[in-house]
Amino acid sequence: MTSPFRKLSVKSSEEIIDKAFRRAFRRPITAPKKLKGIDRLKYVERVRVEIVGSIAAAELEKVYKSFPDLSSIHPFYQQLADIIAGIGRLRHCLGAAKWAELTVRKITREYMSRITLSSEKSTIISLRREATGRIASVLSDISEELSDLKKYASELRSLPSIDPDTPTIVVAGYPNTGKSTLVGKLSTAEPEVAYYPFTTRSLILGHMLLHNTKVQLVDTPGMLDRPPSRMKKMELQALAALKSLADIVVFMIDPSETCGYQVRKQLHLLEEISSHMDKPTIVALNKMDLADHIPKLEEKASKAEAALKEAYKVVRISAEAGIGLDHLLKLIEHMLFS
Repeated sequence: MTSPFRKLSVKSSEEIIDKAFRRAFRRPITAPKKLKGIDRLKYVERVRVEIVGSIAAAELEKVYKSFPDLSSIHPFYQQLADIIAGIGRLRHCLGAAKWAELTVRKITREYMSRITLSSEKSTIISLRREATGRIASVLSDISEELSDLKKYASELRSLPSIDPDTPTIVVAGYPNTGKSTLVGKLSTAEPEVAYYPFTTRSLILGHMLLHNTKVQLVDTPGMLDRPPSRMKKMELQALAALKSLADIVVFMIDPSETCGYQVRKQLHLLEEISSHMDKPTIVALNKMDLADHIPKLEEKASKAEAALKEAYKVVRISAEAGIGLDHLLKLIEHMLFS
């Protein structure tokens, strides 16, 4: 499933006006040869009004129709749209585009009819100028809304394509605990690197088959690698979005502490993340292949396991060496499908 925002199409007021006027005035309008004098002028000016109005209305219609129904998309994408633009602001801007489209169509019909009924050359030309001026004025009235929509569209289009209806494993933990390595090892193809437009860090998305079912693996560096108590408002909203997406959380702990963080800090992060994401959680004690080389790794792993086993499923692994991954996959499969 692709992101519901992949096909957004927004032009600024200036771009729409420029396109409409270039089409209407770039080259002479060819009237039927049988039309002479005032009737020929009526035809030309009416066509110019029609071109300006129809192009402007079509571009405005394209704007609001290219956006999905914000109330019907998955909460994951609703949350992300709210982070980027604010759902209320988006609805206001889209409503302004629809109002403008209907107003432009009304102006176009009105002035085409008035030109048809006119018999004075000066009046016909004046009506055409008045019509195109009013259309341009309507577009100028919503220039701020279209400018915002254009900016939002650019960011929304870049959201990663994650299928909210596919079982999803969110991988969390401090940096350098092996999250990306785990996603890479478990994925059946090279993981996709995508970007949230509101963070400087990338999202890594992998897939695997379990129980003949496609499962997504999501590593979110920069979001779930520090306590929510230290997150900014935007990051907390992103956490809420991930909460709506996750079926299971795999929390990585590095008992070797080669990641640069003490085990106690990693356990504290687990506690905070769990308080914000009340999801079934597996704790993976990673880098266990280093036990022969790092003093007290086994001791630290045993203490962590003892502290966690009452509340979590705990598995010892080495993502890098592939140790314990079969056990981890069996736990995931059991939690997802049993």
